[in-house]
Amino acid sequence: MDIQVEKQTLGSCCVLREAKAEQPVDCDITLPDYCGDVKSILNCSIEPYLTSGGASGSRISAQGNAVVRLVYVGENDNVVCFEQTVPLSKSVEMSGLPQDAACRISAKTDYVNCRAVNPRRVDVHGCVTVWFTVFSKEKTEVLTDSPTDGLFLKRDGFQTYDFTGCSFKLFEMSEPITVPSNQPAVRGVIHAQAVPSVKDTKAVNGKVLLRGDVRVTIGYCGEDGTIATMNHVLPLNQIAEVEGVSDKSLCDVRLSVTSIDAPFKADANGELRQAELALTLRADVFAYDPLSVNAATDAYSVSESLEISRTRAKALALCEKLDEAFAVSCSLDFSDAPAAELLDVWCDGVTSLFDEAGPAFAVCGTLSLCVLYRDGEGKPQLAHRGCDYRFQKELTAKNGCFVFDPWLCVNGCDLSVSGSGVQGRVQVNLVGVLFEKTEHDVIGELRADEAHPIAAKAALTVYYGSGGEEIWEIAKRYHTSCEAVKQRNRLSGERIESDGILIIPRN
Repeated sequence: MDIQVEKQTLGSCCVLREAKAEQPVDCDITLPDYCGDVKSILNCSIEPYLTSGGASGSRISAQGNAVVRLVYVGENDNVVCFEQTVPLSKSVEMSGLPQDAACRISAKTDYVNCRAVNPRRVDVHGCVTVWFTVFSKEKTEVLTDSPTDGLFLKRDGFQTYDFTGCSFKLFEMSEPITVPSNQPAVRGVIHAQAVPSVKDTKAVNGKVLLRGDVRVTIGYCGEDGTIATMNHVLPLNQIAEVEGVSDKSLCDVRLSVTSIDAPFKADANGELRQAELALTLRADVFAYDPLSVNAATDAYSVSESLEISRTRAKALALCEKLDEAFAVSCSLDFSDAPAAELLDVWCDGVTSLFDEAGPAFAVCGTLSLCVLYRDGEGKPQLAHRGCDYRFQKELTAKNGCFVFDPWLCVNGCDLSVSGSGVQGRVQVNLVGVLFEKTEHDVIGELRADEAHPIAAKAALTVYYGSGGEEIWEIAKRYHTSCEAVKQRNRLSGERIESDGILIIPRN
């Protein structure tokens, strides 16, 4: 028998390949004349900034800079800053990628070591790792129907969000900024951070429109020796292309800053108050479309045995699109070097862990905080402290487990000296789309089993049924139709109501 079938393709997002490339960062910093001698080093950081990247043939490359930022104690116990830029360029070979593959490129610093060779020279050694992650659409074909006579299908209907595709786009933003007149002019930048926020998204005809803003914070050493902070907000209005996306699509959008540069220049009075703020942002967009599926879970034929190949179909049910702000209470121990005056606090990293096997929804991790302060002797110090957090919500998976990729950013720190430590709160924002995942055992392939023909059937068969037994299983066992069993025995439901004798007719 030639069996004809109809199928439906389901898509899910999968990580196809991952690769990394390490680049040593070695530089010899010789301080210019306008920087004082080094008395002690407070902090030395390497900040990798990616400004471009993409695939060309089988090669995926990334370009940018590694900014080496030195913060040290100079003359009169003032905090002094100096930075130097090192080119960053890495690539990996990935052959045989599908056409719909999309690559996300990111970079992180592995380690930094530095030492002052003399009061005017500092040696820096570190390493940056560039990560290349390739995403693709994993396709699963499920059997949904068959026009073949004498073939019966049992179906399971469910709703899911089908993965449409993803896009990772780098785009640049720039805007002139000026230090407010009531703040000191800039002598050196201690840290520069930007927090992008998407306020509105709209998907239409293969494009996702993104609207929001980017809040920039720059901590710097002032010309008068004080530590100051300036803030600036840039409007955000960008477009990301995602093939197949439409106004019905659900879009999971995350924005991250891959580079930030604010080279200050002298104004008419010779003070460093003006800069052309330049940002490179990456938009990660994952798109899903609602889909109704009526997949076959079982099948039999009245005339032939069947070979059935089963598969596991993944289904995603939307739980919630999260955009949650929460506060993390921090109590940092400074008993080894008590803080007398807090100069600046910023967050230079967030880790996150989501346990999808847990019965309730919770995200936990650690905030990495940098605390610049003066000790009891009035000397500047810089300390790195970790602050653990846990965010949970009253959500419980009903039939499956949660699927969630958390995206967190720190909106601000409100800390102050308290006794021998530093206490306060850190404002954090959590975004992402939360799904509940279930798996369905369905039929992927179906064919006639010619090696095992069905034995000749009697015109009528007497069967002793048990209450609650499914009529489908009885009909399948005797290769007849459910309707024939129901009509012959005057049954209306899908199961036998009580124990008794059934007459099984030949179809």
